[in-house]
Amino acid sequence: METRATSVFLCFIVIASDCYAGVDLHPRFLLSSVQQAIDGYWGDWATWGSCSESCGTHGYRLRTRACDNPVPKNGGKPCSGADSEMSPCFSPCPVDGHWGSWNAMKLCSVTCGNGTEEYARSCDNPAPAHGGKQCSGPSVKVSPCSPSPCAIDGNWGKWSHWSACSVSCGNGAEYRHRRCDHPSPSHGGRACSGSSAQTQSCHLNACPVNGGWSHWSAWGHCSVTCNDGVQHRTRTCSNPAPSHGGHGCIGATQGSQSCHNNPCPVNGGWGHWSAWGHCSVTCNDGVQHRTRTCSNPAPSHGGHGCIGATQGSQSCHNNPCCHDKMPQNICVAIWYTGRCIEIVGRVECAKTCIYCH
Repeated sequence: METRATSVFLCFIVIASDCYAGVDLHPRFLLSSVQQAIDGYWGDWATWGSCSESCGTHGYRLRTRACDNPVPKNGGKPCSGADSEMSPCFSPCPVDGHWGSWNAMKLCSVTCGNGTEEYARSCDNPAPAHGGKQCSGPSVKVSPCSPSPCAIDGNWGKWSHWSACSVSCGNGAEYRHRRCDHPSPSHGGRACSGSSAQTQSCHLNACPVNGGWSHWSAWGHCSVTCNDGVQHRTRTCSNPAPSHGGHGCIGATQGSQSCHNNPCPVNGGWGHWSAWGHCSVTCNDGVQHRTRTCSNPAPSHGGHGCIGATQGSQSCHNNPCCHDKMPQNICVAIWYTGRCIEIVGRVECAKTCIYCH
């Protein structure tokens, strides 16, 4: 231990300049300077305090010490350094267990359709530690599984009722059907075998049969052997004949048409006589003629010609001829009131002739 009091004491006895070792030698301090100065020193550290965290790695703890070994006195120096210090502290925290993933333990109990399979899991994600809780819940579970739908073979449902007969009379048919839906084939199952429909005959009252015409017969002979005539043909209501109240045939049982033969021979026939021609003379007696033709009708197609003459003649009678009157060049004759009048020098002379000569 350093004793500053001794040096102070010596300086006091051997009063010399600059020999005070930093002590104020004022008279009022001389007495106290004679007392011994004690520097302070640290006492022992106290025990560590509690960790700031109950667990984990982020906590710290604290301890302290006092400058009391000894406490600084009489101007002694205080303790140097800190009066407390910290230290990290940690302790493992409790770790609660957690389940890991489910893992298949047993494969599905079936290869198709609906079954079950088992899964297991471990309490290792993480495992419980340092007093942590165990995992809650089962470690094994059973779950439904369905690898793939099973093939289902089809089976027939019930037959439907028979349908109504396909006809209202006579012989017909009636039908019924069924479906492959009990169940329907699925997932590669087989279809139903057999027919989905059935037919059976049905018999009702005989139907009315309407009559139908037969074919026409061949045309008969023409009614004439030449020129245009008529020929006939017939048919019967027998294809089929009407029965069971059916209607008879509509239409005629006989047909007719014109028939054309070679023209018949036409014998010639006389036409009318023409008018009589002029008399062959103008006075006294003469002859006059008339004609006719074989054109009513004209003979044709090998017919006979007309029999008889084509020309006829007869006598014609005129007034007597005049020979004793004036020369012809001075005689002018006109017909006037049935008489031949000679006009000569404006003198009228009655004549019995038609023309003057």
